[in-house]
Amino acid sequence: MWAAVIAAVAASSGNNIGKVLQKQATRSLPRLTLESKVVWTYLLSPLWVTGLIIDVGGGLLMLQAVASAPVSIVQPVSTSGLALMALFSHVYLHEPMRLADWTGILLCILGTVAVGVSSENPLPSAPPPQLSLRHLMAFVFWVVLLMAVLEWCATSSKAKRKIKDPPLSSGLLGADVVEELAAGTQAGAFFGLSAAAVKTGMLLATGGPPVFALLGIAVGISLSSFGFFCQTRGFKEGRAVVVSTCAAVSAMLTAVAAGMAGLGEDLPSNPRLRMWRFLGWSLILFGIVLLVAAKPPDLVGLAKADAARRKPLHPSPRAPNRSTSPSGLSIGIAAGFPRKYEP
Repeated sequence: MWAAVIAAVAASSGNNIGKVLQKQATRSLPRLTLESKVVWTYLLSPLWVTGLIIDVGGGLLMLQAVASAPVSIVQPVSTSGLALMALFSHVYLHEPMRLADWTGILLCILGTVAVGVSSENPLPSAPPPQLSLRHLMAFVFWVVLLMAVLEWCATSSKAKRKIKDPPLSSGLLGADVVEELAAGTQAGAFFGLSAAAVKTGMLLATGGPPVFALLGIAVGISLSSFGFFCQTRGFKEGRAVVVSTCAAVSAMLTAVAAGMAGLGEDLPSNPRLRMWRFLGWSLILFGIVLLVAAKPPDLVGLAKADAARRKPLHPSPRAPNRSTSPSGLSIGIAAGFPRKYEP
């Protein structure tokens, strides 16, 4: 079980670090298109290729972890890979680390160890997990229904916000929060269902044709794609802190519930190990929340953005020169991360 836990953490770290390297490489690369010249430019970039290899390797490691351990263990542990990505960003990208960052990393490490300690070695005579497709499909139905309700709430909130057009600050505390919560929860639910789909395919392949494993992987990739779509939409429309936190929490809860509802996964029979399992889940959850919420919202930047949004498009001749215009301001958008405002 420890091998699966380590593989899950390494896989998640590889996915995150690989994407960071690819994003770093794209700063000096043209926009990706299907033109042969552009494709070859990407393929000849050592940094981009390295990130791609690490990302793909992380995906393969995750398949190995899901195949050899319960989803209710692999998915929560894999979220702690964000801690290793934070360390990588600190060393490689020289990003500053605050006390909240180090505390979140420590909690993720302790939570991973606690989950590993809580695992029970199955007896050789123990029966394999009993897959219940009926219970699993019922669980998926309720998850899809919940996502539909969240989408309806987000759409209604967006429509009301467009009609009223409130100030930016009140929008962040009112209508936008619903959209952020919906996007993050939907993304995490898709990620959790993706791991459950891969595990389901592998369980079906143990007593049937191997094609079930490939089918489960294909469904898992599709669900992950939907999750990335929801997450990207949330990043564009709201604060990354809220979206990332909701996605991490939703992914953990969905995977654990799916594993216990339809994949035959149970809590440890030993009360002490059961306590370690809950403690590990809680530590990982709080660690992830600290990591993604380490940077406080840039309230000053938000106020400047609001003021800039209300300025007339055509300034008067008495307007100050370009050096004091909004183009020279770092305006906080979404999660308080500073971005350069371009008029």
